[in-house]
Amino acid sequence: THVLNASDLPLPSPPPTAYLQLNARDEIGYDIRQHCDAASAFIQGARDVGGVCLVHCQAGVNRSGFLVVVEYMQSEQVAVLEAVRHCKRARGRILLNRSFQIQLLQYARDHGLLGDAPIAQLPSRPI
Repeated sequence: THVLNASDLPLPSPPPTAYLQLNARDEIGYDIRQHCDAASAFIQGARDVGGVCLVHCQAGVNRSGFLVVVEYMQSEQVAVLEAVRHCKRARGRILLNRSFQIQLLQYARDHGLLGDAPIAQLPSRPI
């Protein structure tokens, strides 16, 4: 029912009824966290009407992987490593962008979702 495009791929034809394009970049140092609120609100909107949301990017690995892991952590209130394991089992290869991995840990720390395992000091800014 809903499609979230995390890349700059062109709008499909015909466009889906509910569509969000974020134009995120898959680059080291790109702040992917800036898209979390918009992605979460869109996905929640799909849930609210009993729909489902396909989240994609160009390769289905980094941008969409990051956003889906964040959404799963938040909606299920699970720790980051559990969320990554769950999404990796469902999708396979995800989150190969090292900068996005660090930002995911920063996001989890900021939202109390790091879990029990100690993690070394994280930089306060994205790499």
